[in-house]
Amino acid sequence: MTVQRLCYLLNQHFSSKITPEEDLELVSFLEDNDNNLKLKTLIDEAWALSREEQANAFTSESSERMLNRLMRDITPADTLQPSDPLARRTFNRWWMWAAAVLVAAVAGTFFITQNSIPQKETPVAISPSPIAPGHDGAILTLADGSQVVLDSLQDGAIASQNGYEIVLKEGALSYRGDADTKGDMIFNTVSTPNGRQFRLGLPDGTQVWLNAASSITYPVEFSALQRAVKVTGEAYFEVSTDKKRPFIVEKGSLAVVVTGTHFNINTYDDDLTAQVTLLEGRVTVRNGKAEENLLPGQQAETIGTEQLQLHTSVNTEEVMAWKNGYFSFNNSDLQSVMRKLSRWYNVEVLYEGNIPAMKFGGEIARNSNLSQVLDILQESKVHFRIENNSPSGNSGKIIVSP
Repeated sequence: MTVQRLCYLLNQHFSSKITPEEDLELVSFLEDNDNNLKLKTLIDEAWALSREEQANAFTSESSERMLNRLMRDITPADTLQPSDPLARRTFNRWWMWAAAVLVAAVAGTFFITQNSIPQKETPVAISPSPIAPGHDGAILTLADGSQVVLDSLQDGAIASQNGYEIVLKEGALSYRGDADTKGDMIFNTVSTPNGRQFRLGLPDGTQVWLNAASSITYPVEFSALQRAVKVTGEAYFEVSTDKKRPFIVEKGSLAVVVTGTHFNINTYDDDLTAQVTLLEGRVTVRNGKAEENLLPGQQAETIGTEQLQLHTSVNTEEVMAWKNGYFSFNNSDLQSVMRKLSRWYNVEVLYEGNIPAMKFGGEIARNSNLSQVLDILQESKVHFRIENNSPSGNSGKIIVSP
């Protein structure tokens, strides 16, 4: 089977136009486990086609990740009886996922709405100047209150504090030198406004990635007893090992205590809860009087300011999607999706009328223009309009309507 033929069959099914003969051809192909490698090859070919036509196409590695997700969600055919309704639902998921992967590969993006069949809707009202995605950049606030915009500076030393040189290299910030311990402890803050993300190395060698609308406040030199920082928004940490000095990340009543590990913390104020997700090592998460010790693949979620809920099996790929260059939605409601877009594209979101409840799932490259993303989302029963005249200083605003 060629990529063109498979795309055609999937499109026919996806649009409910497939004939019985075509349906049998598609089912026979997808039922055969020996075709898994062939399916990946076809997806790779679709990526290759999209790379020729689109500047924002996915990479072959993206197809591997997509295929892994597709395979993970499918029940093996040999465990089902032909009369079992689950068999039909299972292969429907095959078709839905594969259609989303292959059809969207040609467009350079991937998205699918769950629990609804995509319908043709009015095109997005594209703004005169398409709103570009976010980019690397941040604002460094020094202890004296002065600020340095890091977006377009050339590599090299940009400031000196407490015996350290603050160095910008290849879009990342780091500290080098020997600390002057005679003075009082002084703090710096790196913040990413909406539409920016950034990576920095702390004085102890810990690496931090900041998502949009986030910040970290840290001392230029850590104390002899502990390494404490404060965050807002979302950040991913690769903590330098130091068993004598625990590393502590704080946000309000939430605290994460580690000695050396990799974890993600999401503390946006406009989200209902905060989450700490462990990828490597061990961490202790505290929220008021509650405490949980996490193992890799687990997540602690706050409940108010005094409780924690432990999730023992978490999709870490979904959690780390922002750092790896894509949005990942898993049964996400519209408001959650729009909050992520608002931060990354630096836009306001306004709602008009009675918006139906809906859930979204899938992945979209974060290097897509806003209009491209909304054009995909609009395949569901909701409409978007982009306006550039935002009084709040944002890039623009999105009007969401039924």
